[in-house]
Amino acid sequence: MTTCSSRPLFFFQGRLLTKTIPVIFRHLVITLFTLSIMFWLEPWLAAAGMFMVVILAVLVRFQGGSLRYCSRNKRTLEGKVSGFTQEVVKGMTTVQALSAEDYVRDRFIDINRATLKAGIKETAAAVNMERTMQIINGFAVSLIMGGGAVLVLSNQLTVGDLTVFVAYMVQLLKPVEKINEMASAVSRGLTRAEHLTSLLNVKPEIQDKPNAVAIKDCLGVIEFRSVSFSYPGHATEQRVLDKVSFRLVPGQLTVVTGNSGSGKSTLINLILRQLIPTSGEILIDGKSYKEVALASLREQFAVMLQQHHLFSGTLRDALWLNSTDINEGYVWKTLAKVDMENYVRQLPQGLDTILNEDGHNFSGGQRARISLARALLLDRRILLLDEPLANIDERSQKIILKALDQIRQCKTCLVISHLPVLIDKADTVLRLDGGMLSIQHHKSNLNEKELYDEIIDCMLQTLPGKITTDFAK
Repeated sequence: MTTCSSRPLFFFQGRLLTKTIPVIFRHLVITLFTLSIMFWLEPWLAAAGMFMVVILAVLVRFQGGSLRYCSRNKRTLEGKVSGFTQEVVKGMTTVQALSAEDYVRDRFIDINRATLKAGIKETAAAVNMERTMQIINGFAVSLIMGGGAVLVLSNQLTVGDLTVFVAYMVQLLKPVEKINEMASAVSRGLTRAEHLTSLLNVKPEIQDKPNAVAIKDCLGVIEFRSVSFSYPGHATEQRVLDKVSFRLVPGQLTVVTGNSGSGKSTLINLILRQLIPTSGEILIDGKSYKEVALASLREQFAVMLQQHHLFSGTLRDALWLNSTDINEGYVWKTLAKVDMENYVRQLPQGLDTILNEDGHNFSGGQRARISLARALLLDRRILLLDEPLANIDERSQKIILKALDQIRQCKTCLVISHLPVLIDKADTVLRLDGGMLSIQHHKSNLNEKELYDEIIDCMLQTLPGKITTDFAK
């Protein structure tokens, strides 16, 4: 993201170095040469001309700040127009379903009108700067001609010298006019650069500690110990989660249920460390989240969210998010697990089929199965599924359930769902209600050592090499 976002800034810097700075240098040399000739012809008139140039430079700096402020305001409002337009286009179905066209149109007109006013102010600032420059330029030439005429009448300067001097004065003012023209362009460019720089300088709220370590041979055991969470600005008693404690282990399917707003999505965000607990501690394989490098932690999770967002491009690119070269055999095998292999093979372009935005050229059930296949292709120890059976047909639900039965054997699986068919398959059912967690159902009667032995047996089937047993201690 940083690389993509910084490209316009690099383009602006390149343009500044290759075009703007050389032009400024050329006009600076011309100005110094012209002043030298003017001082040689008549020092007093040259000093007056130099004084006018200083006044113009101060003016450019003063009014350039005003122009930059107007440009910044205009760019901000243009961003709002673009953002609102994108939001409306993406939610067009909702707008039409709610018959909210008039509201959306009026709001767009209001935002666009504000942008238009900001553009007029920017143009007015540029025109005002140009007008003032022309007035001072005329005054400077008049001053030089008047002073030169007095010197000619007193026989201190010839008419020819005065003509040359005035010509040099006009030549001296041209670089200043050019710099004025460039000031408008540079002000607009600086506005964009400032915005990009502010975005690139934003530091993530969650950062690694200096001594954070990477996870090696992850077992996939997640443990919450009296974890509480409340959003910033909310009262302490308005906790989304209140002293929640539970444990996720490989080979078991845990289903979290609860009413809307009970904290289920917050729970997943805490597991992914996109949020930090207000109090309590979260551990992975016996290590506190605080001790583990963030990138290494998130590399242990494969996630299927309720909104099945698929990246545009080919189906192959949408499925394979690993940094390694694609393994097509593994892709087809995974598609078979979600009953999409035959369908994709029958497509004219197969894995090279182009996906529209969010994959809308596939049905809802197909998008859900592709999303699950993408998560499985990551082949990570912990699988998090948020309402995997929501808004899809019964056949797709059965296919996803069958795939889940196959992959749950040696993975840590957490599913958020309120559907009985998933709850019946769960080893553990956790219910969230008002921030409090209760265990409603638990199939496992294994003691701690038996549970650990089961985890190790599962890991030996899938992970090569030696597996440490620190977690058992």
